[in-house]
Amino acid sequence: MLAMECPQQLAQHVWQQVQQLHCRQTLPYETIIADYMGCLQRNRELEVRCGVLDKEVAELRDEVSSLQTRLAAFDEQAVRDFATKAESYKADLQRANSELTSLLRDKSKAYEELLSLQRQVDTLKAANEEASENAELSAAEISGLKARLADLSKQLDDEKQARQLAAAEAESRIAAKVAAEAEAERLKADNVVLENQVKQLIAKEAERLDQINKMHEEMMENAKRQQVESGAASQLLGLLTRRRSSATTPTDSNTTSRRSSTTDGQAAAAAAGSSAAAAAAAAGATGGQQMWGSL
Repeated sequence: MLAMECPQQLAQHVWQQVQQLHCRQTLPYETIIADYMGCLQRNRELEVRCGVLDKEVAELRDEVSSLQTRLAAFDEQAVRDFATKAESYKADLQRANSELTSLLRDKSKAYEELLSLQRQVDTLKAANEEASENAELSAAEISGLKARLADLSKQLDDEKQARQLAAAEAESRIAAKVAAEAEAERLKADNVVLENQVKQLIAKEAERLDQINKMHEEMMENAKRQQVESGAASQLLGLLTRRRSSATTPTDSNTTSRRSSTTDGQAAAAAAGSSAAAAAAAAGATGGQQMWGSL
């Protein structure tokens, strides 16, 4: 919304500047131009009036010359009869002279007014030229402002497109965030389930390890006991062997050999059993250790 209001305010500001420039540099010269046109019209009217006055003066001069001619003719032909008329003619002549004088005075005044108007026209021409130069400068400034306004409009369009792209990207990211949050919730639920399963497995494995530890301890105790028994059997076998070698008589030797063989067989059997038991205990201990290592 701000991006839409800023260009409108800028356009209004530019338009106000153009109006102020028009009011400051164009409206005053419109009045001058209107006065100049009025002066030109008045000058034309005065020129027409001067022409009319010139015609009237010429007519009066012609009339005066005709009157003077008539007066001379009347003087020559009838001086006595024309005496009264001469007075009237003189009065008319004086009146005509006074009128001519007044007309000449009016003509001089009109000529002075014409000169004044001409000076005013020159002044107005100079002011008009200055106004034209200012108008050209104003037109150049207005063109620059229009170009700037076009650039600002283009920048505004680019910014609108960028904002639209950013809004689309933000919407896509929000959608991805929502999907990620949903996935995170699902993973949390799965994690809770897996944690419960792991806890159950840990409890089961703990029970199994306790059982394996007990079995291992029992097997180690059996192995130790069987090792002790096998050591005792070995000692017994060595003792019997020493006894058989120390016999001196043949009878005793035979009897002793029979007893020794019997005893040796029992001892060997006992030793074999002890060895087998020890081997089994060792195998069990090794299997327990392997099982413990695998766990």
